[in-house]
Amino acid sequence: MAQSISKEVKEKDPLQFASDKPNIEEISRVYTKTKSDLEGFNQQNKKNFDVRHNIWPGQSSDWRKHTRATGDGQPFPWDGASDMPNYLVDCFINYHTSMLMNAFTRANIIATPTEGDDIARASVVSSFLKWLIRTKMAEFPTQMEIGINNLLEKGLMAHYVYWEKVEQKIKQNISLEEMQEQVPEQVEMILSGELDEEVAAMLEKDYDISTKKAKKMVKDLQKTGMAEIGVNTIQVNRPKIKALTSDEDILIPSYVSDIQDSDVVFLVCPFTSMQLREKVKSDGWDSKWVEYAIDNLRGLTKPVEESFFSDRVRNGHFDARETDDETVRVVFAYKKQIDDEGDMGIYVTTFHPDFNGEEGIQGWAKHELLGYQHGKYPVVVTSLENYSSRLIESRSYPEIAEPLQQQLKIETDSAIDRQSIATIPPMTYPMGRPPMAWGPGVRLPVRQQGEYGFADVPPYDGGSTEIRREIERVANEYFGRNGDGVDPQEVAIKQQRLVERVLSHLRSVTEQLFSLYQQYGSDGEYFRVTGVKDIQKFDKGSPRDRYDFALSFDVTTQDPAAVVERVTAITEFANQLDSNGTIDREMLLQRAIDQIAPGWSEDIILPKETASQKMLEEERNALTQIAAGFDLDPPENDAHEIKLQIDQQWAEQPDVSQQLQSDEALATRFANWVQKRQFQVQQKENAQIGRIGGKPSQFGESQSGM
Repeated sequence: MAQSISKEVKEKDPLQFASDKPNIEEISRVYTKTKSDLEGFNQQNKKNFDVRHNIWPGQSSDWRKHTRATGDGQPFPWDGASDMPNYLVDCFINYHTSMLMNAFTRANIIATPTEGDDIARASVVSSFLKWLIRTKMAEFPTQMEIGINNLLEKGLMAHYVYWEKVEQKIKQNISLEEMQEQVPEQVEMILSGELDEEVAAMLEKDYDISTKKAKKMVKDLQKTGMAEIGVNTIQVNRPKIKALTSDEDILIPSYVSDIQDSDVVFLVCPFTSMQLREKVKSDGWDSKWVEYAIDNLRGLTKPVEESFFSDRVRNGHFDARETDDETVRVVFAYKKQIDDEGDMGIYVTTFHPDFNGEEGIQGWAKHELLGYQHGKYPVVVTSLENYSSRLIESRSYPEIAEPLQQQLKIETDSAIDRQSIATIPPMTYPMGRPPMAWGPGVRLPVRQQGEYGFADVPPYDGGSTEIRREIERVANEYFGRNGDGVDPQEVAIKQQRLVERVLSHLRSVTEQLFSLYQQYGSDGEYFRVTGVKDIQKFDKGSPRDRYDFALSFDVTTQDPAAVVERVTAITEFANQLDSNGTIDREMLLQRAIDQIAPGWSEDIILPKETASQKMLEEERNALTQIAAGFDLDPPENDAHEIKLQIDQQWAEQPDVSQQLQSDEALATRFANWVQKRQFQVQQKENAQIGRIGGKPSQFGESQSGM
C-alpha cells in the first residue's frame, strides 16, 4: 500500500499535488508571475507585428511625412517627403508560408509500430490518418497556416490538440404511432388517461426533460396524437486542433525548453456571455462563477496593454482585439500533479486571474483531471530555431530582417524624394518677390532676364540601386530564397531544414490526434474508412498501442520537371535490375504517382484483388472478340507478361483447344494476338538491354557470370 503524502510536504509545493479543490490563490500567483516574466517576449512580439505590417509612429494615410499635431517638429527632409512602407519581411513570411503549406499538403504520413512487426496494421493506420486530416478535420489547413505564420513572425508555433464532443437538443415531432413501435406500454398508459403522473415521470427520465415539459407532452399526445420533443443529437465528435498565438493564447514559463517538461501551461480563451452559459450545461461549469464573470470580468485580462491598442487606432490600423471588451478571457491552467498514491496526472483548472472573490462563489469555474491517456499536455509547441535552451528566445523573421527592411525603406524613400526634386526642382526668385502662382502655362512677370529659375538638382546616383540589390541578395541568401547571386543548393538545404522543423511539429500533432481517436473515436467509423475485414487484427487499438509517425517532404519536388525526371530514373532502374522480383512494384507505382501528384494514388490505384479481376475481365473480353472473328491489336502499355499467361490458360481449356484445332482462321487470329504481345515483351527487354549495355542481371550477380 502506497504511503500517503503528508500535509507538510504538500504545503512546500502546493501546485505539485492533486486535490479535489484547487489552490486558486497559488495558481493565480504563478499565472501573474509567468505573465510578468514574459513581458519582454511580448514586447518583442509587438515589435515583430509592427515590422511585418509596416507600422511606425507618425504614419500617415498618404505615405508622406507631415508635421504632426503632436508637435514633434518639422519632418525630415521636408513636409510631404516620401514615407513608403517596405514589405521585405512580409514577403519572406508569405513566401515560406506558401512553401510550408505545400509541404504540409504533399507530405506523406507513415505510421510504424513501436513494438512488434505488425506492418500491415501500421499501414492501415497511415491510410486512416490521411483520411482523418484531409476529410474529417476541415479546420486543419487553416490552423496550420495560422501556426506557420506565427512561427515565422513570432518565432514560435503552438497548436492545441483536443477532442471535442458537442451535443445539442433538436426539436422534433413525435407521434403515438412512433412511440407504439418503441414503448407500447407507455402508449397504453397515455391513452387510458388514468396514469398521467406515472407516464410523465417515465417520459421525463427517458427524454431528459423537465417535469413541466413531460406533463405537457402527455396532454398534447392525448389531444392531438403528436408532441414536440427535444432529442439529443451529437453535432461534433472528433479530434480538433487550434492554432495558439504565443503572446495572446498561451503562456509558457520563461525557463521552458520543452513544453512537455513544464510544471504548468496556461491557455487563454475569450468567451461571450452565451458561450459561458452554455458551458454550465455542456461542461459542468459552476453557474454562480459564470454569472459573476459575466457581470464583473468582461474586458479584463487583455492580451496586451491599452497603449498597444491606442497606437493601432491612432495610426489607422484596426486590431480585432479591441472587441475583447465584450468577452471574458478565461484561463485554463494545465498542471502535472501527483495524487496521494503517487500517480501523476494532468489537472485542468478553469479560472480568471482578476476574480477577487465573493461570499458564496468559488474562485474557479471547473477543476478536473484531463483524462487524455497519452499523458501529455494537449499542446504542441515548436520554435523557429534552437537559438538557446529556452523556447521563448527563438528569433523570428522580423527580428532578424528588420535592419535590412529599414535600409530598403531608406533607399526607396531617398530615390522617390530625389525623383520628386528632379521633377519639380526648387525655384529661385528675387528676395521679396516670390511668384504669385506656379504651374503649367502660368505667366511670371520679370524685370530682367534670369530673375526666376530652378535650383540645381542633385545628380542621379546609381549606388542606391546597387545597395538595394545587395540587401535583397543578402536576405535571399540568409532566409533561403532563390535569386541573383544565391546558390540554389544552399537555398534547398535551408528550405529543407525549415520544412523538417514544421513536419516534426506536425508529427507530434499527429501522434496526439491518433491517440485521442483511439481513446474516444468510433470503431464503426474506423472500420468503414479503412475497409478492413479482420476486425480483430486491424482494430484501432487503445492509446497504449503506440506508433511512431514519420512525415517526409523533399523541397526539390516543388519543381515538376525535376520530379518527373527523378521518378523516371528510379522506375527505369527498378525495371532493369529487379530480375528476381524483390521490389514491390505496386508500392513503387504508388510512390511515383504521389511524388508527381500527392494523394492521387489512393484514388486511381486499384487494390490488388480488384486490379487482378479487372485485368482478367479485359483479356477475356478481347479473347471473346477474337473468337467472334475480330483481329485485334493489344495496347502498347499493357501488362503483356501477365496477360500472356491468361491467354495460355484460355487456350488450354478443352473446348477452346478443340476449337483452335478445328478453326484455322481462329487459330491464326489467336497466334497473331499472342505474337503481338510477345513482340511488346521483347521490345521492352531490348530497351532495357540498350540502356544498361547487356541483359539485366540478378542482384549480386555479375553480367560476366563470375
